[in-house]
Amino acid sequence: MTQEELIDSCLAQGREFLDRGKRIGDQASVEALNRKGANGEWSPAQVYRHLILANDPYSVKAGEAAAVVPRTPGDTEFKFTFAGKLIYGQAGPSGNVPAPKPLIAEDRQYDKGIVEEWAQSHQRMLDVIEMSRGKDLNIKSIRNPFIKVIRINLGDAIMIFTTHTERHLAQIEERIQRD
Repeated sequence: MTQEELIDSCLAQGREFLDRGKRIGDQASVEALNRKGANGEWSPAQVYRHLILANDPYSVKAGEAAAVVPRTPGDTEFKFTFAGKLIYGQAGPSGNVPAPKPLIAEDRQYDKGIVEEWAQSHQRMLDVIEMSRGKDLNIKSIRNPFIKVIRINLGDAIMIFTTHTERHLAQIEERIQRD
């Protein structure tokens, strides 16, 4: 996949996720947003909160990188870093790694404002992706916000954001529609 294809794909998916996430959250009752699943599954509201906790640090780091990363010399291939590829695999729909403690949503009642808070957080990352268009996504320029010894590139951060949102948006939809 070229770097431009990555940007185009992640922006298209991200915009679709934003529409879906807002629609399902806005249509859900407060009770449905806060209903936990069997076996201690997070409520849909906790999943929205988890996405905010995970995405906001990435959008800050990726935004800082996008502001200084040089333009790419043409539309070159995107290359995952080793760490980025591992995180991407675990963050996506087929991953099932436990969330680190700072990313665990508070166990409390949420109001419907959690959906708008998530939408704003998600839009910030979409803005960073757009700002990254034409930049060299392969430069290793971002220190992972949760595992500080790991460095990833701008493309890794964009791909991780996209696949992580895909995974958890599916959980939100499934848990709300379950009722």
